[in-house]
Amino acid sequence: PSFGQAIDSVDVERTGDDAEITIRFITQIQYLRHTPPDSGKSLRIYLRLTGPGVQESDLIVPETTRLPKTAYLAPFSVTFAEPDGALLIAFDQSTRYTVRPKPDGRSISVRVPVLPGS
Repeated sequence: PSFGQAIDSVDVERTGDDAEITIRFITQIQYLRHTPPDSGKSLRIYLRLTGPGVQESDLIVPETTRLPKTAYLAPFSVTFAEPDGALLIAFDQSTRYTVRPKPDGRSISVRVPVLPGS
């Protein structure tokens, strides 16, 4: 089958002085690495789709989701898949972040500080 799109949802939730961006995929994933390590305007996350019956070649339609500014987080966009296979998060301004896979095996968490004064 041809799925076309790999991202199921992109959600943002505030937790104290941070915002957690959760990117959920339609299938199981394996987080490999990300670059740059802790800050920048562009964050590339390398992962592998590992769910049964799904191959990266099935996902032929790159998709970009632009999330609007909130009271606590500047706008950003999420694109998958880039030509190198990465998930790209493009922030409107340089941002500090931490990246980790979530325990559900289908999601990546990116924590960023909330905007000053929010």
